[in-house]
Amino acid sequence: MRISWQIVVFVCVLAFGLTYWIGARGYDFITPPDAYATADVEAVLASSPSDAGGEATTEPPVDEVASEPEPEPSLEPEPEVVGSHPSDYLDLQAEGVDAYIALAEKLVAEQKSEHSLVAWERVLDSAKADATQVKRAYDILKLHKANSPDNATGIAITVNLHASVPADLFEKMEKVLQHTATLIEMGSGYSLRVTPEVSVVAVKKGRPRPSVSIWLSGKSESPRGSFRTKHSKVLGLDEKVNTVIFNIVGPFLEQHTKLTPISEMHNEVNAQETLQYLITRHSWRQFGLLLYQDLEESAEE
Repeated sequence: MRISWQIVVFVCVLAFGLTYWIGARGYDFITPPDAYATADVEAVLASSPSDAGGEATTEPPVDEVASEPEPEPSLEPEPEVVGSHPSDYLDLQAEGVDAYIALAEKLVAEQKSEHSLVAWERVLDSAKADATQVKRAYDILKLHKANSPDNATGIAITVNLHASVPADLFEKMEKVLQHTATLIEMGSGYSLRVTPEVSVVAVKKGRPRPSVSIWLSGKSESPRGSFRTKHSKVLGLDEKVNTVIFNIVGPFLEQHTKLTPISEMHNEVNAQETLQYLITRHSWRQFGLLLYQDLEESAEE
């Protein structure tokens, strides 16, 4: 049986039309394409987080994030830390011992202990302190004064320490003089380098036993001091030597400088501690310098 062509055409048109209508019925063929792009952007913005005022916020690019400005370097120089020197505060000598003690206490309060020790040294070598003031300065210096070569100031001055002795004291005096030389170096803050030299005095038969003679030298010599011994088994030989040296240094400095060192050994200080603490670093160095000067020149500080 043949189907008429009219029916076939009608069925095809119907199928095509129905398919087209089902697939395209949701499309908008009237609104321009740009309107769809705008609507999509608004939808994206509407779905993004917003701040308290309801306005959308966006993160700025990393390069545009404001960074805190770096602090400008200070134009003011940092305060210079000045170390103490054994010859500090000599300009206060005319003001006397009370001024030095007040200065020492002030420096301690300012936590400048090293400088304070120098002020206490000035009590001993630049002001006429009484026994109480000497004892106070001595106690503080004995407790705190540095006795290390690392604290040396300036180039060491070479000084010879001499002892002329009877032959039977030669070996004993060598040991004593070596120890005394070390004490002087320590007391001077290692501004002196001391070399001991012992010589023997010849004793003629029938002559009195010679005394022990002590002195120091550089290019010139200090005054000499001496003491007598009855025999080779003398006790306290080291204290006798140190006492003689103390009695040489003080008057020699007072004669040739403006220093006023302690002239008498404190009764509570043994001879060894005298060379370390009662004669100051500045005094020892000035003493060493005097041994290389023409002592006919005017006294120097």
